Amino acid sequence: MIDERYQRKGYGRAALGEILRKMKCHPTCTKIRISHVPDNSVVNHLYKQFGFVETGEEIDGETVLDLMV
Repeated sequence: MIDERYQRKGYGRAALGEILRKMKCHPTCTKIRISHVPDNSVVNHLYKQFGFVETGEEIDGETVLDLMV
């Protein structure tokens, strides 16, 4: 999570990109799963820009998205 004072400055995008880059280097990583509260359309759009796809699942009230590696 990015503190509200620092949102919309590209930090979340940069952090997510770096995390995904590192995870994709792991030889046994085949799928990356992420979730968010349903009404957060901004982060939903961000995740989809990285290739995540909604699974139709909801865990603990959160929308689940997967990225196949």
